[in-house]
Amino acid sequence: MSDEDQLDTDSDMDDDAIDGDELDLSVSAGDSAVALASKERERRQIQADIEAFLAGGGKIQAVESNVISDPPRKPETSYGSQPI
Repeated sequence: MSDEDQLDTDSDMDDDAIDGDELDLSVSAGDSAVALASKERERRQIQADIEAFLAGGGKIQAVESNVISDPPRKPETSYGSQPI
Protein backbone atom coordinates (compact mmCIF):
# COMPACT_ATOMS: atom_id res chain seq x y z
CA MET A 1 0.00 0.00 0.00
CA SER A 2 1.50 3.34 -1.03
CA ASP A 3 1.49 6.50 1.08
CA GLU A 4 -1.21 8.03 -1.14
CA ASP A 5 -3.44 4.97 -0.67
CA GLN A 6 -2.87 5.21 3.09
CA LEU A 7 -3.84 8.89 3.10
CA ASP A 8 -7.01 8.14 1.13
CA THR A 9 -7.92 5.39 3.59
CA ASP A 10 -7.30 7.66 6.57
CA SER A 11 -9.47 10.45 5.16
CA ASP A 12 -12.37 8.00 4.72
CA MET A 13 -12.51 7.29 8.47
CA ASP A 14 -15.63 8.61 10.16
CA ASP A 15 -15.45 10.86 13.23
CA ASP A 16 -16.86 8.15 15.51
CA ALA A 17 -13.76 6.02 14.90
CA ILE A 18 -11.51 8.89 15.92
CA ASP A 19 -13.47 9.64 19.09
CA GLY A 20 -13.71 5.98 20.13
CA ASP A 21 -11.39 4.05 22.38
CA GLU A 22 -10.46 1.67 19.56
CA LEU A 23 -8.27 4.03 17.53
CA ASP A 24 -5.71 1.83 15.78
CA LEU A 25 -2.22 3.32 16.02
CA SER A 26 -0.39 0.17 14.99
CA VAL A 27 2.36 0.23 12.39
CA SER A 28 2.79 -2.50 9.82
CA ALA A 29 5.94 -4.63 9.94
CA GLY A 30 7.15 -3.15 6.65
CA ASP A 31 6.82 0.42 7.93
CA SER A 32 8.71 -0.34 11.14
CA ALA A 33 11.48 -2.12 9.21
CA VAL A 34 11.89 0.93 6.96
CA ALA A 35 11.94 3.23 10.00
CA LEU A 36 14.56 1.08 11.72
CA ALA A 37 16.71 0.97 8.60
CA SER A 38 16.46 4.75 8.29
CA LYS A 39 17.49 5.26 11.93
CA GLU A 40 20.40 2.85 11.51
CA ARG A 41 21.54 4.74 8.41
CA GLU A 42 21.41 8.02 10.39
CA ARG A 43 23.40 6.47 13.25
CA ARG A 44 26.11 5.29 10.85
CA GLN A 45 26.26 8.76 9.24
CA ILE A 46 26.58 10.48 12.62
CA GLN A 47 29.29 8.04 13.69
CA ALA A 48 31.21 8.67 10.45
CA ASP A 49 30.88 12.44 10.96
CA ILE A 50 32.21 12.15 14.54
CA GLU A 51 35.16 10.04 13.42
CA ALA A 52 35.99 12.53 10.64
CA PHE A 53 35.77 15.43 13.11
CA LEU A 54 38.10 13.69 15.56
CA ALA A 55 40.51 12.64 12.77
CA GLY A 56 40.72 16.29 11.66
CA GLY A 57 41.95 17.36 15.08
CA GLY A 58 38.58 18.15 16.63
CA LYS A 59 37.95 17.61 20.31
CA ILE A 60 34.71 16.70 22.07
CA GLN A 61 34.08 18.42 25.39
CA ALA A 62 31.53 17.33 27.96
CA VAL A 63 29.21 20.07 29.17
CA GLU A 64 27.61 19.84 32.60
CA SER A 65 23.85 19.37 32.62
CA ASN A 66 23.22 22.56 34.62
CA VAL A 67 24.90 24.88 32.06
CA ILE A 68 22.53 27.06 30.05
CA SER A 69 23.27 29.44 27.21
CA ASP A 70 20.89 32.22 28.24
CA PRO A 71 22.08 34.56 31.00
CA PRO A 72 19.61 35.34 33.79
CA ARG A 73 17.20 38.16 32.92
CA LYS A 74 15.51 40.74 35.06
CA PRO A 75 11.85 39.81 35.66
CA GLU A 76 9.39 41.79 33.55
CA THR A 77 6.03 42.96 34.75
CA SER A 78 2.98 44.04 32.82
CA TYR A 79 1.26 45.64 35.82
CA GLY A 80 -0.26 48.98 34.85
CA SER A 81 0.45 48.58 31.16
CA GLN A 82 -3.23 48.83 30.13
CA PRO A 83 -4.72 52.28 29.42
CA ILE A 84 -7.48 53.51 31.71
